[in-house]
Amino acid sequence: MEITPAENGGHTIRHSFKSKPTLRKGGMNSGMGMEYQEPEEHVFGKDEGAKVMSHIGKHLGLGKTAKPTQDGDD
Repeated sequence: MEITPAENGGHTIRHSFKSKPTLRKGGMNSGMGMEYQEPEEHVFGKDEGAKVMSHIGKHLGLGKTAKPTQDGDD
């Protein structure tokens, strides 16, 4: 994930994904291969800070982890 300032005063978030394994059948190209996934780009306006943080949290899985068991664990 890459976050950069946008021309509109907000931010642009670009996601690059790992290629997906695929199974190809038939011919000389049979077997396992990798399917390329195009990056996604999302642009948020200068007043959409909460949406930016929500988007980042969703894609990084923040808030879905177990709570620390001891004080001071992060």
